[in-house]
Amino acid sequence: MTADQLTRREREIVEALGRGLSDKDIAREIGVSVETLRTHIRNAKRSLGASTRSQLVAIIFRRRRAP
Repeated sequence: MTADQLTRREREIVEALGRGLSDKDIAREIGVSVETLRTHIRNAKRSLGASTRSQLVAIIFRRRRAP
């Protein structure tokens, strides 16, 4: 499970989630609807085997810190 398994857009969204932004704020920031944003999050969770958004963010940030 690595960040490479995500699209550029999915990585961008996960990083925004990690900054604590709301769905509405992230959607506005990247120029998509909230439903499209949620689809990206759902796809990212599926790709990395995460059950929750928090777990998704943790997986990405843990992989970045690994040597």
